[in-house]
Amino acid sequence: MGRKRARKGKHLLFYLAAGMMVSSFLSSCAASLYQGREQLRASDLSLQSGDYKAALAQNMEVYHRYHDRLGDQALFQLGLLYAYPENPDADYEKAICSFEALAVEFPDSPMKTQAEVCVSILKNAVKLKKRLHSLEETYDEKEQTLVKLEREIDEKKKSIARYHRSVSSRKLAMEHLQLQISELQTRLEQLEAQLSDLKKIDLMMEEKRRKSSP
Repeated sequence: MGRKRARKGKHLLFYLAAGMMVSSFLSSCAASLYQGREQLRASDLSLQSGDYKAALAQNMEVYHRYHDRLGDQALFQLGLLYAYPENPDADYEKAICSFEALAVEFPDSPMKTQAEVCVSILKNAVKLKKRLHSLEETYDEKEQTLVKLEREIDEKKKSIARYHRSVSSRKLAMEHLQLQISELQTRLEQLEAQLSDLKKIDLMMEEKRRKSSP
């Protein structure tokens, strides 16, 4: 009987010790999770105050230290940080990677749908940005051509003035120059019309970009 009681006593002590260890572990996990959430809140405050590097570091730390519990929130905030227009280190490609990582690593996250919407918006913004850059390059080329043509026209006008001051025998040459100027003027009008169209497209693209910006 004494041995049975001793064994029961040992079992009871074991269960009590195990229970205390589990309770201590759960308390530690809860405290750790609380710290992670506090870091997320701190990163949000850093973002609002313009301390983007601190916000980035805080989110990265949460992502690595509390990956299973808070990793999706950290990735979402990283995506917002990289997409934030006031951030001098803003990078749409990195923002897209962050949101896509959230959807892949945390398929059951309640933030997955929001992340996928952000990916769609950002990819569209990247396309518009590339198109706008291409239009700007085309616009610059057309503008340079226009300036060159204007200079040519000025030179031709000066030539005409000189010919007007010359003898009447130069009339045929003047008519030839006037024909050239007419052709140049036609080209100039065509380029001006093209530039006007490009400016309209630029304004439309800029309006779409502003509307698509998060």
